Amino acid sequence: MSKRRVFNKNIIYRRDLTRLPDRARILYQYMILEADDDGFVDDPMRVVRMAEATEENYGMLIDAGFLFEFKTGVCVLMHWLCHNSTDREGYISTIFTEERSQLKIKPNGEYCLR
Repeated sequence: MSKRRVFNKNIIYRRDLTRLPDRARILYQYMILEADDDGFVDDPMRVVRMAEATEENYGMLIDAGFLFEFKTGVCVLMHWLCHNSTDREGYISTIFTEERSQLKIKPNGEYCLR
């Protein structure tokens, strides 16, 4: 996992994110910090606890389209590439290849389900 993360203000200040409760917004930022280089988080409930958030806050981020949770429990940040376009030197591909194969990248850099 990389040690550097970028926050895109166009996403962080989106109306649908800023209208969520503080804890949900803080959780989203923690998710960005904890994600691998492809935007996947292997144990989102650990991050929920770290952010002192709730499962309800986590669900709000899913409902608002900022996170997607796979059946395996792994989640992905749907706007990952809008935040972080990692240079290929030092890039470490996600270990969640099955989940990654279920996504495609929109022209704006956002993940969506195939």
